[in-house]
Amino acid sequence: MGIIAFDIGGSAVKYGVYEADELQAKGKFITPKDWETMLTQLEGVCAQMRVDFTLTGAAFSVPGAVDQSRGRIDGISAVPYIHEVAFEQILQTRLGMPISLENDANCAALAEVWLGAAKDNQNVLVVVAGSGIGGGVIIDRQLQRGAHLYGGEFGIMVLDRGKTFSELGTPVAMARRYSIAMGKTYSGEEVFALAEAGEESAKAEVENFITF
Repeated sequence: MGIIAFDIGGSAVKYGVYEADELQAKGKFITPKDWETMLTQLEGVCAQMRVDFTLTGAAFSVPGAVDQSRGRIDGISAVPYIHEVAFEQILQTRLGMPISLENDANCAALAEVWLGAAKDNQNVLVVVAGSGIGGGVIIDRQLQRGAHLYGGEFGIMVLDRGKTFSELGTPVAMARRYSIAMGKTYSGEEVFALAEAGEESAKAEVENFITF
């Protein structure tokens, strides 16, 4: 028996089945542009996984301020349609099994304390850089969600000329700046690879990214 885990991001939805202390059958698909398409693709992945696994539940790592008492995702993110809907109720009905949900950066923080680099630490700050900037705060090995569920949301900090950390300090923003400078579209992965290969403009942009 296993649990299927989904990580919903601004660019892709990644998934895998956690069974026998191992993450198996990993995959991903491009993040759909609307809620109904998202639901259909999640159903399809679960149906595919049920061929080889007995699924007992689904766990969702999502952007935004997760209100677990209501099973909803407040706030804003790069996937706007997942907010202000009855996320937990809808997914339980569509997937036919219990689900749980947590903010993606909080998931990363909990994972680091459980099995990762912070497993021997009591107090930890985790910063996640993806389509936006997220974060998790662990004190005495307990997750701190904050009074208004925005604990660790470092991405909304204003850094420069009215722009936030999420607007300036992500690989997506780095790639956008480099693409404008070079007159050609590049992904964040491509900019990092070019910097590693010694391309000076890419190296400068990566250094700028690290500075943020």
